[in-house]
Amino acid sequence: MTKWITILIVAAVLYGGWQLFLYYDRVKSEDEEAQKKAAAAENISPQNLPGMPYQLESSLEAAQ
Repeated sequence: MTKWITILIVAAVLYGGWQLFLYYDRVKSEDEEAQKKAAAAENISPQNLPGMPYQLESSLEAAQ
């Protein structure tokens, strides 16, 4: 009986460790993705705004 309990405890520890590793990997990838998005947002120049009609570019330059 004690062998089964030991096997169950070892299996539970291994499963918990695996779940912890998966959680860490997911958090790490989300953090890297957030950093990439932040870096991409910094590289946007006001002269080339996405979705801005070409008719408003001269108004933007005059306002700046």
